[in-house]
Amino acid sequence: MQKKSKLLNNKIKMINDKKYFNSPIDKEGNPYWIPIVIRNKDYLLGFINAYHFISDLHIIDINDMEIALSSDRFNDVLINGTRIQSLTRQQLKQTIKKLYFDTPKENHPENKENILNDYYLTINCVNCGMFYAFKNENEVPENDFVCSTCDRTLISYINESDDYFTFDGDSGDIDEIVSELNNENNN
Repeated sequence: MQKKSKLLNNKIKMINDKKYFNSPIDKEGNPYWIPIVIRNKDYLLGFINAYHFISDLHIIDINDMEIALSSDRFNDVLINGTRIQSLTRQQLKQTIKKLYFDTPKENHPENKENILNDYYLTINCVNCGMFYAFKNENEVPENDFVCSTCDRTLISYINESDDYFTFDGDSGDIDEIVSELNNENNN
């Protein structure tokens, strides 16, 4: 017999004595992907500062950071809102290819490659496309940050470390699929 879900707070649910990240729910009642989920602002600033250092040292694009901090560390909700557990392997491969490998190149004249270099942190709302930029550490919000257009959470401070949570969902064979897609793109 499975125990019912019990909310410890609005960000932590407990099922069968395991703690899970309690994703916000969209208007259709489905959990959605969040670009940044982290313990608190201090951890976020530490991560960003370390990432800027490594980025400069190894010439890595700083704008790839959102993947490392996103809510998919805690559950199987992909950036488009799809849950991995609801997809076949082929559907999952096609979804990952579309989301992460088939990104269109923007050719707008104002979109120079280094246009975002003046910002400390940038976030795009994947739901409505609203862009947010923070020029320095002081501008990064102290509390959860929600899109002003669609009310989706963009930064969630969970006040716990990652290892506090049990992964919610099915991760499938993502690593193998990504490796296959990388091989297909390199050929």
